[in-house]
Amino acid sequence: MTLTAIFGIIVNLLLFVFFHFFRKNNKADLSLAWIFALIFITFLFNYLEFNGLLIRYPFFIFLDMGVPYLLGPFIYFYTLDVTNHKTINFNTKILHFLPAIFVYVMLIDLVFAAPEVKISLMQLGAQSAGLRFQIITILQLLPVPVYLIISFNRISYFSDELKNNFSNMEQLELRFLRTTLISFFILWIITVITILGLNFNSYENVYIIVFQWGYLIFSLSIGLYGFQKHRLITKFDLLEPQATSAQKTSQNELLDAESILKYMETEQPHLRMELQLHDLARGLKIPSSHLSSLLNRDLKTNFFDFINKYRTETFCQKALDGETNKFSILAIAYDSGFSSKSAFYRAFKKAKGINPSLWIAQNCENQ
Repeated sequence: MTLTAIFGIIVNLLLFVFFHFFRKNNKADLSLAWIFALIFITFLFNYLEFNGLLIRYPFFIFLDMGVPYLLGPFIYFYTLDVTNHKTINFNTKILHFLPAIFVYVMLIDLVFAAPEVKISLMQLGAQSAGLRFQIITILQLLPVPVYLIISFNRISYFSDELKNNFSNMEQLELRFLRTTLISFFILWIITVITILGLNFNSYENVYIIVFQWGYLIFSLSIGLYGFQKHRLITKFDLLEPQATSAQKTSQNELLDAESILKYMETEQPHLRMELQLHDLARGLKIPSSHLSSLLNRDLKTNFFDFINKYRTETFCQKALDGETNKFSILAIAYDSGFSSKSAFYRAFKKAKGINPSLWIAQNCENQ
C-alpha cells in the first residue's frame, strides 16, 4: 500500500509538472494539470495519514477535506475544454468552487484547532468529530460522480455534433475519454465504500488498496489520453465556410434528399478520406445547415454514418470485383475512403453485422 501511494505521488507530480509547465499547448492541458495536482494531494495525505506521519505535522490534518469537492469541477472543466465548449468566465468557475469553500468555512474551527485536539480527533475517527464532520464526509462523495455524469453527457452531445460534420473521426475520437470517465465513475462508487469504511468502520487493508488503485488507474488513463495529443476541435472547424456566389443563388432552389443520393452515386465524394459536411454542401451548392437537416430529418441519419455507409458499400463492390479483390482488405478499405483500420472495421461491423473477411468468404461462395 505504501509503495502504491508513493507511486501515485510520483506519477501525478510528474504529470502535473509536464502538463502545466512543459506541454501547456492549450487550456485543456492546464485543466488536466490541476486534476493531477488534486490527485497528488490525495495520495500525499493518504500516505501521511496511514503511515502515522500527520501526527508530526498536525497543522495539515483536515486540510484535504475540500479536495473531492474540487476534483469534480476540474474534470468537468477539462471535458468542456476538450469538447470546445465556450470558455467559462471567472465568476461561473467560482460557483463551482463554492462547495469546497463552504466545507472549509464549516470546518474552520477544526482546521485551526490546537494540535493535540486535531491529533485526538484523527485517531478517534469521524464519529468523535460530531455530526457536522460526518455529514461533510458523506457529502464529499457526491461531487465527483455528479460531475462525471455531467461530463459524460457533454461528451455524448459533442460526439453527435461531430458526427454531423465529419466523416472520419480518428483524430477527434472521444471514446477513450468517455470510457475513462465511466471507469472512474465505477471506481468512485467503490471508493465510496472505501471512505465510509475508513471513517466509520474498522481499518481494512482492502479499502486502502481499492482507494489507491482507483485514483492511480484514473490518473494514468486520463494522462495517456492527454499524451496522445488528440486534435481539439476549434470553433472554426464547426463553422460553415463563407457561401460562394453559386451557393447563394441556389438557396432559393434547395435540393431534396433524392438529389443528394443521386449526387453520391455519380460524384462519389465519399472516396475522399477527409470529407466534411461543408465539403459535400459545397459540391451540392447548398448551405451546410440545409444538408444536415436533410440527412437528419429525411434520411434519418447523421453525416458520419451516411458517408461511411457509402464507403462500406464501395468496399463490398471492390472486394468482389475480379480486378480489385487481389488487394488486401485494408488496401481496398483505404481505396474506399476509410482513413484507418479501426474506423473501417467499426463501420463495416455496424453495417453488415460481421467482420469483412467473413463477409467476403460468404459472398464469394454465393457467386
